[in-house]
Amino acid sequence: MYKHLIFNSNRKRLLLKNYRHIIYAVLTIACLSSCKREKPKGKYSDITDGKNNTTQVKLSEVAKSSEYVKLTAPDSILLTDDLNVDFYDKFLLVWDRATQRAFLFDRLGKYLKTISRQGKGPGEYVYLSGVKVDQQKNLAFILDAAQQKVIKIDLTTESFQEIKIKIKPIDMYLLGDGRILLFTPSSGRKLILNSHIYIIDYNGKVLGEQNLPDVVDEQDYISRAQVYSFHNKQHIWQTTTDDIFELDAQDKLKTVDLLWDDKMMPYDGRNNKELKKKYIKQYLLLRSVFESDNYYMINAIYKQTRRNLLYNKKTKKCMNVTFKDRLLDVGLINDIDGGMPFWPTGQGSETVFYSIVNPIKFQEVVSNSYTQAFPFKDAVSHKKMELLLKGLKEDDNPIIQIVYMK
Repeated sequence: MYKHLIFNSNRKRLLLKNYRHIIYAVLTIACLSSCKREKPKGKYSDITDGKNNTTQVKLSEVAKSSEYVKLTAPDSILLTDDLNVDFYDKFLLVWDRATQRAFLFDRLGKYLKTISRQGKGPGEYVYLSGVKVDQQKNLAFILDAAQQKVIKIDLTTESFQEIKIKIKPIDMYLLGDGRILLFTPSSGRKLILNSHIYIIDYNGKVLGEQNLPDVVDEQDYISRAQVYSFHNKQHIWQTTTDDIFELDAQDKLKTVDLLWDDKMMPYDGRNNKELKKKYIKQYLLLRSVFESDNYYMINAIYKQTRRNLLYNKKTKKCMNVTFKDRLLDVGLINDIDGGMPFWPTGQGSETVFYSIVNPIKFQEVVSNSYTQAFPFKDAVSHKKMELLLKGLKEDDNPIIQIVYMK
């Protein structure tokens, strides 16, 4: 009798163990099936091959020309490398995110003036969330999300007007015709209090508002979104969907492209800390996108390793760009002027990309024999680069490397 009970007990354990294995196998297959991304039906750019296709690329393949602007300013102004640059006909608008200050420089890099100042008084900002200039009207705009206001400054008379806003956007863009886009991408459906896209005129009148499409419920501060100028329109990219949207003439969002990879991180992990920790070891996650007429230049992470993807819109080919380990991980070989390899940190338009270069790093990379071994095409630009190199000092302000894209 006891032997019979023991036999039945062991049999049940064996059946239960087999049952668990079967359930695990079924769940694993289901997970693999659900995690495998199907190709989109509409327009998309397939960047799948890029993450494992590591190679060197020459700058002349993607760009027509390049130049350097060394920023010079009074001793009281020390700039960090965390700069955002806007390009205008006669000047550069430089926003130092780290020091919370904004300046105007001429196109040669000479300091012109400081725009507003930090403080709690009239015309001052507590937190510099964004800054833009209307060149035609000679007006500057400072976004202070902390105090929920936009400061409009006449650059000639220094007079100002404070425009109160009801939201706390993370950035600001001028749309032309006296319109301002206030951008707040970091709220999911459960958290959102105000619209992601919020448009006002120069006096604060609300002209329109809407939300980004396909916003996940839990989208929060770890989400990423990006706005950049493309043929005088604003293109918007966000991590929650991998879509690139365009704000059209009627200030409505439409999808113009989708960046697709068969190993893209599942959407439920984009804005969930715990899932992201797990998924980041297995999948690709895009971090920022720069777009020209012919190329996407994408910063990404694949299996916890950095990827710098160059996608050719015409040939549909994608590759992971590298330069040289321990000298400079990423950069297009500068065969135009023989100087600093290039990878963008920002873009002024579809034709103007830029990178902020520390002068010490510039000297280290450009003076290295590995860099100097590459031939260059433009002798005049090379001569200018050499003069810049010889005149650099360790305590100099950063250099703006500007590349004019094909």
